[in-house]
Amino acid sequence: MHKNIFRKLLNNILPFTSATNTEEISADKIADAVVTLFGEDTEGVYCFITPKQYNVIRKSADFIHIANGQVKISGQVGEVYGVNLVVSNRVTNGTNIFLKQGGLQIAVKRGVQVETDRDILKKTTVISADRHYVADILDANKVGVMTVKLLNKTN
Repeated sequence: MHKNIFRKLLNNILPFTSATNTEEISADKIADAVVTLFGEDTEGVYCFITPKQYNVIRKSADFIHIANGQVKISGQVGEVYGVNLVVSNRVTNGTNIFLKQGGLQIAVKRGVQVETDRDILKKTTVISADRHYVADILDANKVGVMTVKLLNKTN
């Protein structure tokens, strides 16, 4: 899936993050969640995490930073136990989304519509192109959610 389309998809289906909590997450919790959600079929799993969670995970000895040129999704930063980690500001605090290929689909509601408008005084032409789409869960067995404990800051 193209990186820009995926970023727009996240913007449309995931809520905004707005909290001042520290999220308790670990590589072990991610590995346990993948086995619980998908059983033996653990290949090609993406886990969406917040920037704060990324800060915690990247300090883990199990975190493998992704090499340049191997990014498949915009925001992908690395992996833990074979699970691809994607950092997103659209992930709600305390909830992480797990996704396998084929879990979501993008249905095109209307193909590309191109419109032009000519300004004869400025001698310019404006060209606009629109494409309407909708995101939908294609296979609920390939989408999962993990809830993590939120710790309040006492500083």
